[in-house]
Amino acid sequence: MTMSETPRQLLEAYNYHTLLDIARFNRIPTENKKGKRLYKRELVRELEQRLFTKKRVQEALERLSPVERKVLDVLLLRGGRANTSAFRRLLVSHGIVSPTGSKKKMNPQDPNATDFESVVARLTLHGLVFSAEGLVSDLGYTRTVLKRSLKPGPSLYIPPTIRRYLPSPDPDLLQRPVRVDRVQSASARTLQRDLYLYWSYVRDHQVRVTVKQEVYKRTLRDLAGNLLTPITLQSGQSERDLPYLLFLRRLLMGLGLLSLTGQRDLTANDASHFLAADPAQRVRRSFEAWLDGDFWNELYDQPLPHISITTGGGIPPYPTPKPIVQARRQVVRFLQKLSAQGWVPLNNLVETIRVEEYEFLLPRDYRARSTGYYYSYYYYGPLYKTPYAAHRNPLGWTFQGVTSEEEGWDLVEAPFITNVITGPLHWLGLVDLGYGDAEQTPIAYRLTPLGAWLLGLGPPVEIPTEKQGRIIVQPNFQILAMDPVSDQTLATLDIFADRISAERAIEYRMSRESVYRGQQRGWSAQRIIAYLEEISGGKLPQNVVVSLQEWQALHERITIYRRVALVHAHDPEVLDQLSRHPNLTELLRHRPAPTAALVNPQQVDALIEAFGTAGVLPAVTRQAGREENCLVADEEGNLRLVHRTPSIYLARRLDRFAERVDDHHYRITPASVQKALEQGLDAPSILQELSTLHQGPLPFRLTVRIKAWAHHYGDAALQSLTLLQLRDEAALQELLQDPEVGPFLRRFNPPPEQALALVTQDDLEALRRLLTERGMTIGDTILS
Repeated sequence: MTMSETPRQLLEAYNYHTLLDIARFNRIPTENKKGKRLYKRELVRELEQRLFTKKRVQEALERLSPVERKVLDVLLLRGGRANTSAFRRLLVSHGIVSPTGSKKKMNPQDPNATDFESVVARLTLHGLVFSAEGLVSDLGYTRTVLKRSLKPGPSLYIPPTIRRYLPSPDPDLLQRPVRVDRVQSASARTLQRDLYLYWSYVRDHQVRVTVKQEVYKRTLRDLAGNLLTPITLQSGQSERDLPYLLFLRRLLMGLGLLSLTGQRDLTANDASHFLAADPAQRVRRSFEAWLDGDFWNELYDQPLPHISITTGGGIPPYPTPKPIVQARRQVVRFLQKLSAQGWVPLNNLVETIRVEEYEFLLPRDYRARSTGYYYSYYYYGPLYKTPYAAHRNPLGWTFQGVTSEEEGWDLVEAPFITNVITGPLHWLGLVDLGYGDAEQTPIAYRLTPLGAWLLGLGPPVEIPTEKQGRIIVQPNFQILAMDPVSDQTLATLDIFADRISAERAIEYRMSRESVYRGQQRGWSAQRIIAYLEEISGGKLPQNVVVSLQEWQALHERITIYRRVALVHAHDPEVLDQLSRHPNLTELLRHRPAPTAALVNPQQVDALIEAFGTAGVLPAVTRQAGREENCLVADEEGNLRLVHRTPSIYLARRLDRFAERVDDHHYRITPASVQKALEQGLDAPSILQELSTLHQGPLPFRLTVRIKAWAHHYGDAALQSLTLLQLRDEAALQELLQDPEVGPFLRRFNPPPEQALALVTQDDLEALRRLLTERGMTIGDTILS
C-alpha cells in the first residue's frame, strides 16, 4: 500500500469476512432492505461512507481500552506507520502490550486483551489502524501476497483520513530517562587539525599504499604519531584496524586534498582554498563530503560485531554502493527528527528507525534477477529467506552469522546506525557520546552546537578565530602557535620553519636550513620578518632579525650562472698548465674552483680547437643525459667510473640512486635505493638508467638485488589449494547445484587482479627462497 491509497482502495484490499467483522463491530448494516447480505462492493461503499467521519472516529476513541489508546498513540508518535515486528518489539519492551505466547490465539472480541495481535486487531475493528499490506505466502520458489485480514500484516498504517481527526499524543510517552556518567566530547577542531597534519605529512614525505589500498605500516605509524593526539599502533595493526586514521585519509581524498598517482602513490594537492576557509564552512564541507560521498562504508570500514561480510560476486564495497549512502542519509534524517536538546538514548534512535523505516538499509522483498532459479529452492539454510543472503539483497552480499531476520536487524542494521553516530558524526565533531558507569560502549548521544547548526536545529556557531590565538617568536628561534590559530598560518610557517610538536601549543623552530628552504620558495628574510611581526603583533627579538638578515646575505652571495660551459680537470695542476698556454689563457681566465673554469658557450668551438693546439683531446658533453657506457658494475652494487674525469652530469644522475665513495667509485645500497624511491623513482627506472650508463649487460644478481631493495614485487602469499577436475562443464554445473555437494564447491576462476599462479608442491620451498631473495614477504593466506 502507498500513502496515496484511498479509503475505498484500502477497504477493497481486505477480505470479505474481515469487512463483515468491521461492519458488525461498528453496527453498520451488512444486509439490504430485502434481508440479503451485501455484496463486497456494496459493503465497501457502506463502510467508506460511515467509517471515515469525524463523529465516528470520536466515538471509536471513547470506546478504546487504555492499552488500545496507548498503542494508537505510540503509532501516531511514529508518524502513523510502522513495521509490524519492530512495532511489536517496541511495545513489548515498554510494557505496553504483553508478549504473544506460542499457544495463545488472537482474540479480537476480548476488550481486555493485552497481547499485541489482539490489540491491533481490535484497533482495526474500530476502524483506526489497518495493515498496509497483506501477509505473504513465501515458499521460496513462489511468493503470494494474501488479502488483508484482522491478523496484522507486515506493516501497520493509520490512513490520513483518520489521522486528521486524532488528537496529538504526549511526545514524552516513550521517553526513558538516561543517566550518563562519562562523556566523550566531540571536537571539530581536532578533526580539522588532524586533516591538516595528515595532509602536511603527505606533502613532505613519500606515502605509498599497498595493492590492498592500505598505507604501509611503517608510514602509518609515523602518521599516527603525527596527529594532534598521537595514536600508538599495536603490533600487527594495519590501517583497517584504525578506522579514524582511515577516515582521515578517505575524507582528504573526498575533499580533493589528496589523490592517488598511479594507483599507489599518495599525493598532496593544493589545499590553500580549504585551509583559508572559515572554520565553520570547513566543517560543513567535511560533513557534506561524507554525507553524500562514496569513500566511506559504515558496513565495511567499521566493525560489525559477530558478523562477517562476504561480497562474493556482488557489488564491490568501493565506491560505496548507493543503498549504503542512502541509508546513511536516513540515519541523519532521523537525528534531525529526534531533535532533542540533551542526551538521547542511542537505543531510542535505533528503535525509532526500526519501527518507522525498517527497510532503510536492506529491502525485504528483493529477489535476484540474474539467476534462473531461487537459491532457496535448493538450499534450506537459516539465511535463505532473509535479506542477509546474497540473492536476497541488492548488494549481493552475504552476512555470515545471521540465523533469522529479526536477529539480522540487531546484528546488521542496528550496528550500522551506531557506526554512523560513533564514527563519522562523532569524529566530525557533531555528536558527543555518553557512557554509563560501567559501560564500554556508548548508551546515548548529544548533538553539539555545531551539529545542531549543520542539521538545521540550531543557530550558527561562532568558532574562535585566529585573532583569539597567539603567535610567539622566542630569541632562541622557537615559534609557538597557541590555539586558536588557523591551519593556513601553520602551512605558511611550514615553509620556513621546522615543526617540532603538534600539540595545542604547536612548536616550530627556525634554522638556517629551514629559512633556506623558504628562500627557495620565494620567502626572503624581509618577507619572513614582516609576516612574523604581522601574525605575532609585535617586533621580533633583535638577534632573530639579525640572523635572518645574515642568512639572507649568505643566500644572495651564491650566484647562479645560466647557459655557461664548464671546463673540468682531474687536478688543479692540469688546469694551471693549460691556463699558461697562449691560446688558452684568455679562455680559461674565470676559474671559480681550482679544477674548474667557466667559458662563454659561444667560445666552446674555439676552446676545443685551442685544446688541440695544446696537444689535449678533451671529452665533450654538449647536453645532459647523453652519458653512455661510462661505468662498470659488479653483482654487489659497486660502480667504477671509466673516465678519469667523469662528467658532472653523470654525478648528478648517479646521486639519485647510488652513494658516492670517491671521485671514481659509487655504491648501490638498500639505503640509496630507498632514497631513490622517495624521489619518485622505482626499480624499472633505476635499472633503465643504470643500463644506459653501464658498459654491456648488467650483472643479473645486481638486478635482483635492486628489485628486492625497492620492494618491486610487493608481498605475496603461498597457500595450499586442492583442485577438483570433472568430466566437463555440464558435470561441474550440475554438482554446483546439488544441495549436498554444492556447498563444498567453488569455481576456480580467479579474477586477473588477484594475479594467481599454480606451483607444484615439490617446487614450493625453492620458490619461497627465491621470492624472499627478491624482497618479498610471504604470507600464508591468499589476499582477497
